[in-house]
Amino acid sequence: MNRKGISTGMGAVAMAVAVALGGCSDGSGTTASMASGSRTVGMISGFGSVYVNGVEYESDGATIHVDGELGNDDYDLEVGMVVTMSGSVNADGVSGTATAISFSDELEGIVLENGVAADGTGTMNIMGQEVTVGLDTVFESDVAGISGVEAVAPGNIVEVSGYSSGQGEIFATRIEVKATDLTSYGGEMELKGVVSGHDAGAMQFTIGTLIVDYADAIYVSSELGDGLYVEVKSDTAPLDNGDGSFTLAATKVEKEDDGVMGISGDEGDEIEIEGVITSLDGMPNVFQLNGQSIVLESETEFEDGLDAAALAVGDRVEVEGYFNAAGQLVADSVEAEDDDNLQEFKDYVVSIDVAGNSLTLQGGEVITITSSTIMLDSYMDDHYFDLGDLSEGDFVEVHAATDGSDALVATKLEREDPPAI
Repeated sequence: MNRKGISTGMGAVAMAVAVALGGCSDGSGTTASMASGSRTVGMISGFGSVYVNGVEYESDGATIHVDGELGNDDYDLEVGMVVTMSGSVNADGVSGTATAISFSDELEGIVLENGVAADGTGTMNIMGQEVTVGLDTVFESDVAGISGVEAVAPGNIVEVSGYSSGQGEIFATRIEVKATDLTSYGGEMELKGVVSGHDAGAMQFTIGTLIVDYADAIYVSSELGDGLYVEVKSDTAPLDNGDGSFTLAATKVEKEDDGVMGISGDEGDEIEIEGVITSLDGMPNVFQLNGQSIVLESETEFEDGLDAAALAVGDRVEVEGYFNAAGQLVADSVEAEDDDNLQEFKDYVVSIDVAGNSLTLQGGEVITITSSTIMLDSYMDDHYFDLGDLSEGDFVEVHAATDGSDALVATKLEREDPPAI
């Protein structure tokens, strides 16, 4: 599939994702353009220009920020990064224009424990946060010899992008190994989260299982207290307390954004968010998605047979909604993103149908590629890698699920070095 000129004939699977970005029907079956002031939060699945939540955004005129620093172009971004995008979607529902793209990692710090299995799934303790790794988590290493997430060792320094509860749980969409240890890293570690258990006398609080000690910090927000969303920085490794917890000596504790986790907006602003359900404490009317409160109303539509009773912590969903007069994010629709039944294929490509958005593997499997498929090139390191860049004989790793017609639809395709013969 040539993602720079995506075919619109890719079926219900792709369109279900593509129209989710705040589009609304005008009654004729045509999806109207997303209103100005609308935003989307989701993972970058590919480039040419930038694909987020199944929509291709032209990004040539967009302002790009990475961790608060002004970037140059989309080469400053990577597949797997969770970004906040401002812009508009065209009437076709699969293309649009970005005016601003912003990325900020959830943490950059030291690995304390690695419980990821050989298949690349499991959990890691990074800076006292439980980081869940799935089959579609994008992995990259700047350190020779660390070829997979299961090979990451305690003491390694990693950067994590993903969906966070702000209270110690992160679903990783991307993990990048930055250095073998803190000495070779030579930088400052950072972690975002919501303050809990604040003890002003002891000058400590917790984020997840991490105890943050700010007694010797050079800067601490004057608003520090339970519930404040902060970024903690440190240049020393967490101390093992011997009871499963760690204490970090902070150098800075800064209020993150406006001190409230999530996205705020003006009345009527439209937004679409993809992420992981992090709490159901407010149900049946409210749940948290990536730490953001989502309000359900009687008019909220649940897609593909999903209903409020079926929602569970850890489920990945896509919410389309708007901000009401009280500043609450109200869901117009909730759609499940099913990752439960993925099949993995590692094989050679025997044919490619760019016009039909598919490829055939040596084993005979026909794989459909959509605008939501994560596209990676570990072999040639092509930033703008898409189906049109594949050649017969290329070796790929594919994760795919079956759709309603039993077609294999790829959630992730990665071109890799061929195995040694």
